[in-house]
Amino acid sequence: IGRHLDDDEWHPFDSIDDDLSKETVVPIPTGIDKIDELLGGGLHKGKIGIIICPSGKGKTSLTTCLTGNAAITKTLQNNYEGYKVLQIVFEDVKRDMNRKFISKVTQVEQIRINDSEDSVNAVREMIANYPDRNLMNQNITLKRLASGQYTPSDIKEIIKKKMNQGFKPDLVI
Repeated sequence: IGRHLDDDEWHPFDSIDDDLSKETVVPIPTGIDKIDELLGGGLHKGKIGIIICPSGKGKTSLTTCLTGNAAITKTLQNNYEGYKVLQIVFEDVKRDMNRKFISKVTQVEQIRINDSEDSVNAVREMIANYPDRNLMNQNITLKRLASGQYTPSDIKEIIKKKMNQGFKPDLVI
């Protein structure tokens, strides 16, 4: 995101300063120590990764955790707290996505969030007192797209539109 190739032709040492800068390798921690270790610090800014597994096995739950962690990770190199994340979903609806974030923040299983009036009140209180609530709201934008109807070019245009609206994501999930 944010990089544009002017041409499709270059020489290997034309941009040596840029190629050696720390900006070329910016890991965004996932919050999962073993994965961060395997990935050299986390998901690398500007790189593409794919998570593949059968439907209903937790891809969106995992990526919601990655999104939430990136949004509240304290960053020094960018002089702000957290990374901007655009999370695009194709199957889950708004309510289900919000419940995944509520569960992540409160550590209450999604199926237990509204078990009783007491659990609802406890969850409300935990969310109200969550210190990074505003940071998550500021750094996360969720977008739902109909499954099977968008090409990578369409998604690229959606990202450009978000950037033109002032939301420049560091990470697109």
